[in-house]
Amino acid sequence: MAKPATTDGFTTVTGNPDWLPPADDLKPIKLAIGKTRFELPNLNSTRDFPIDLLPIIVEVKTRYEKSAGLDGEDIGVKLAATIYEWLNATHPRVGLAIRMAKDASPLAMLLSLITTWAEQSSLDPKA
Repeated sequence: MAKPATTDGFTTVTGNPDWLPPADDLKPIKLAIGKTRFELPNLNSTRDFPIDLLPIIVEVKTRYEKSAGLDGEDIGVKLAATIYEWLNATHPRVGLAIRMAKDASPLAMLLSLITTWAEQSSLDPKA
């Protein structure tokens, strides 16, 4: 590993750790709820991964792997709540479309969106 560059006593952070795969160009996931069309980042993309979701995803993965206390339903609710909060902050039209959906309840629409997003990103939504 090369030694980081320094300028005036500050070390330059490059964002290229050896253990992270190179940035990729995976296309965003195109989705629609009713007439609202939108794109979400591919969850397999090292370049576009929604970093704000990292803490909850790590928690879910850790608890599933270690079977630590929370059952799958509790984890799913916590994950759904965090994703909904992130969607409202970053894609307010999507949050509105979830709340206004005619086809299903807002919770059912959110869970369906999360599942579809994971599947379209080639992830196992149950993992």
